[in-house]
Amino acid sequence: MGGAIGVGVAMALKAPPLAMLASVATGTAGNALGGPVGCFFAVAVSVEIAKMVNKATPVDIIVTPATTLIAGLATAALLGPSIKLMMDSI
Repeated sequence: MGGAIGVGVAMALKAPPLAMLASVATGTAGNALGGPVGCFFAVAVSVEIAKMVNKATPVDIIVTPATTLIAGLATAALLGPSIKLMMDSI
């Protein structure tokens, strides 16, 4: 479920193709740690950061997905448990 949400959010945010592929992993991590809302936040943050670094270096094929993964996994790890706790209490 997280991967599908990740790709859907990435498409809606008009992510670069390499960031969209990496959003499958960030969406899955966000879903595992924060549920569907955590998945949304992890992917949204990672895609926005990936859009900043896209086409900024000659090695985009490495930098863009790596940035997407690092930002998404960090967001999922930092915000995910809090979001899950908040959503479970509602």
